[in-house]
Order: sequence, then structure tokens, then C-alpha cells
Amino acid sequence: MDNLKYIHEKPFILIVDDVSKNLQVIGNILLEEGCEISLASDGKEALETIKSDKPDLILLDIMMPDLSGYDVCKILKSDDNTKDIPVVFLTARTETDDVVKGFQLGGEDYITKPFKKEELLVRINTHLKLKRSKDIILKQNEKLKNLNSEKTEFMGIAAHDLKNPLNAIKGLAELILMDDEEITIKEIREYAGLIKTSSEYMLQIILDLLNVNAIEEGLISFNKTTFPINHLILLILEKFQHQADVKNIKFNYEQNDETFSVFADRTKTQQILENLISNALKFSPFNKNIRLSVFDQSESNLFRIEVQDEGPGLSKEDLSHLFGKFTRLSAKPTNNEHSTGLGLSIVKKLVEGMNGKIWCESELGKGAKFILELPKK
Repeated sequence: MDNLKYIHEKPFILIVDDVSKNLQVIGNILLEEGCEISLASDGKEALETIKSDKPDLILLDIMMPDLSGYDVCKILKSDDNTKDIPVVFLTARTETDDVVKGFQLGGEDYITKPFKKEELLVRINTHLKLKRSKDIILKQNEKLKNLNSEKTEFMGIAAHDLKNPLNAIKGLAELILMDDEEITIKEIREYAGLIKTSSEYMLQIILDLLNVNAIEEGLISFNKTTFPINHLILLILEKFQHQADVKNIKFNYEQNDETFSVFADRTKTQQILENLISNALKFSPFNKNIRLSVFDQSESNLFRIEVQDEGPGLSKEDLSHLFGKFTRLSAKPTNNEHSTGLGLSIVKKLVEGMNGKIWCESELGKGAKFILELPKK
């Protein structure tokens, strides 16, 4: 049974027989082959064992007092939690009717007593392989269901989120064409700015979807270097200053003269921080503050970056699925800004890919604080 370690590091097999000698002999054989085993001397004990620790395979004696092997098998196969466990009957009875009854109840195979060691191991190995293959197929089916669900979500985004900016672009282009003789340069520039804003939003949706797919397919690589996080934050705040000015929002960046150097991918760290600051701006009302802080956590190998807004905050329900894909929060942007529902999902995966941590602390009406931790140099 050399292949067993390839199938499963330690196959777990339950042996059920009312004859202690049989339990001892079979148990010793399987222990020598590197299996984990559990023993039961009757049907009731077997069912109790399975409740607490589900085996990969069951060797089940047919002729037992109280509950026969047939009875135990019938109970197992009628329960969704145990119906997929392969059952191999141990029997001294080889009459055709007995064998057929075992198969009709859901048994996968039978071994006649007295058995040969080689036959026992070959049959066990075969059914463990079959179970492993079945488990793989079930997992793949579950993955396909999830992918199909995500495809439906994607189609929803394509139909809803892309439709609005596309209609805006189409409408603005029609205005320019209809007024081609009377339209002024100022109006053309105004329309062009609106077209640019709509197209940028569409592009961001597409980039977010591509990013999620690339991360989950393992196609994202990380170029980790040591760089000062303080300087990067200042550059990002400068980039978002105009957006903050539009809503009269003030950035409060608490820093000191010390340089905090993190060991991470600089480009992806910038993407993470831009997403957090962009979200803080989107969900902050006019005339508020956004506070940023960097801390050296001397007790750990991580620097902490906090982004705190004064927005509406998040409910417990929102917090529970905040970093999920296609998440739609009850809180809404305060100036008709757009949100794809993918940004924080990407952020979390990027942070974890750099051995960092991220979470959010918030209460309704008290703003939200995003906490990012990245490794020190």
C-alpha cells in the first residue's frame, strides 16, 4: 500500500467487528502501512465514533449483534454527512443474495473471511484512490459553481456599472455633434472633462476585474524592496489634494522626523494606500478631516499605517463582508463618486501577498479607521 501516502498523508480507517482478534489483526496490518485507525466492536460504537471523527474508509463486519453491518451501512448512506464514506464489508458469507444486498445498501465492496493480507490492502488502496478522486471532482465542481456565480456578478457589473458611464459618454458626444455650429470651446472642454471622468471610471472597473483574476490565478508577482513609507504617503496625499479640495477635506498626517522603512512591493503598496485614501475621500462628507498616522511597533516586526475618516461609519454587517468581492455597502459615497465594490478585495489580497495585515475598525456614525501593517526592513 505504498501509494497511500501519495493519496493522503495518513489514511484514517475505521474497523468494525465484534471479534476482537479480527480487530487486532486488521489493525496491526494497517498500522504497519502507515494508516491511522479506529476500532469499534459493534454498530452503535461505530456510529458514535463516526460522529466525532469521520474516517476515509470503513471496514464493516456484517454479522454483529444489535445492529448488523447492513443496518449500519443503511444509516450511514441515508445521512448526507456520511453517505460518501466508502464501506467495505467483512463477511464470511459469500452467497449471491448477501453480496447483492450489501451493494444495494450502498456498500462499495466486500472481503471474505478469512482474508489474505494482499487482497485486503489492494481493495483498501483502490477505494481510497476512488474516494480521493471523487473528493477532487467535488471540489472542482464547487469551484466551478463559484466561478459561475462570479461570472454572474461580473455580468451584473458590466450591465449596471458600465452602462451608466457609457450612456453619459454617448449623450455628451451627441450634444457635441448636434451643436457643432454653436458650441463653444469652453463647452467642448467641459464635455471632454465629463467624458474623461466617465471613461476613467470604466477603465477602473476593468482594471479591478483583471487584478482580481490575476491575483487568484497566481499571476501577480511581488518585487519586494526596502523603501521609506513616509515619503510614499506624502506623494499620494499630493496626488489626491485636488480631490480633497473639491470637498474641502483636510488631510492630517501625523509624522515625525524618523524614517520608517518597510519591506514590501512599492508599486503595490502605493496601490493599497491610494485605494484606502480614495475610499476615505469618497465616504467623507464635505468639510471633514482625514487623519493618517504611521507607528513603529517595537514589539513586532511590522509598521502600522492608519487611515481614519469622519464618514458615516460601517455597520457590523458591512464589516463582516468588507473585503469580499463585489461588496456593496449600506454606506454610500457622499458626492456621487463611483465605487466598483472590488477595491478592498484586491487590497486584502495584495497585503497578504506581502506578509502584511489589514482590517477595519468602525461604528455607525463614528467614521472608519483602516489599519494596515507591513513588514519592517
